[in-house]
Amino acid sequence: MNFVEPKNVVAMQSDRPHDVFYIHWNIGKRCNYDCSYCSDKLHDMKSPHRSFDNLISIAEKMKKNIPNHKKIRIWFTGGEPTVNPNFLKYCKWLKADGRFMIGLNTNGSRTKDFLVELMSVVDIIQFSSHFEYVETDKFLPKMKAVSDYCRSNNGKSMSLNLMMEPEYWPAAVTMVKYCVEHNISYHMKRIRPKSHVDPGKKGYTPYYTDDQLKFLNDNEYRNVVLEEYDDRHYNIRYKRQAREKMGK
Repeated sequence: MNFVEPKNVVAMQSDRPHDVFYIHWNIGKRCNYDCSYCSDKLHDMKSPHRSFDNLISIAEKMKKNIPNHKKIRIWFTGGEPTVNPNFLKYCKWLKADGRFMIGLNTNGSRTKDFLVELMSVVDIIQFSSHFEYVETDKFLPKMKAVSDYCRSNNGKSMSLNLMMEPEYWPAAVTMVKYCVEHNISYHMKRIRPKSHVDPGKKGYTPYYTDDQLKFLNDNEYRNVVLEEYDDRHYNIRYKRQAREKMGK
């Protein structure tokens, strides 16, 4: 089956469990952030939101085109999905339908109450911290509230992608240590040069000091995974060093 409606829905089945149909959906380009390292192709601050009726019609098309015995697992990306004023209502509709499982990426900019309510109706949230915009003292309590909710409710999962921006290093380190202290699942993400995301553009290029690189390689603050985005040679060297440090 090749479900391609609407344009920015990608259906993925591959060799995953046959009783689940996986859909990756860029629900819109609108975002309330304009991060230096984010591709211009992925976000803007003016694209129109999908209406609730439009969202429902797309879900109904999914149900019609995907065999009835399969659950439908949707992963929402953007842009920023939660800036759509219909998003929470839509997730509630999907949950009530009983056939959908829901995951999403979000920058966590909404209120704590909104995020906990959203977590109550979705299955997985992957947050990301963008230090050009995040106020750490306000952001961290929200992450703890959602993490605590997940621990109290079976079947719920969250994690936090920490965008380790060298220009905001103290805030990034503070957040890593907070996640360790409060047992919040996190990933340290090195920033990729924007020229890698938008070929032909000079864009934003981060520069890490030796001390910052040492911190990124420090097992004490490694949880789940640490990803690399530099050139292939550095990737290979970095991953080899990581395995040596972890005794693998």
